[in-house]
Amino acid sequence: MRKSLFAGLRGATIVLLGSVALVGPSLAQQAPTEPWRERNLSFTGSYLSALVAESDQETEAAAGFLSRALARDPNDPILITQTFTSRLMDGEVSAGLPLARRLIQLDQASRFVLVTLALDELAHGNFDEAATFLARDVPTNDTFALVTNTLMLSWIKQGQGDTDGAI
Repeated sequence: MRKSLFAGLRGATIVLLGSVALVGPSLAQQAPTEPWRERNLSFTGSYLSALVAESDQETEAAAGFLSRALARDPNDPILITQTFTSRLMDGEVSAGLPLARRLIQLDQASRFVLVTLALDELAHGNFDEAATFLARDVPTNDTFALVTNTLMLSWIKQGQGDTDGAI
């Protein structure tokens, strides 16, 4: 009796494992790998999903969900800032730069936005534009920001061929 019970359980286990092996891959293929691309996400659902993704350190998902929320409220400077920061954290600098430029247009650019734009201009050899971004927010009471701003301006002057001004 005991032998037939084990044989029955063993048979059921094999059937169960076999069905999981057959069904599992098809379920995995159906699961969306980028859930933020779903079309029916509400603003609230997108935003809350972004917060959860950020807390789980899922930067790609957070950036995607924030972009979906931003599509529903494109002029919210706080949301633009969060999406910009999330894009940079995910390594998508090229996706974050247009958001930084929108913040400039809305006159909502933080020092982080201005430095990011200045670095992008510096990388492309646009020294005057880089200096313009840095001049918009000259730090006065933040020693670290003052030092980094001065160093960046020195590199800009060096790039313009003004070595004496850089020193």
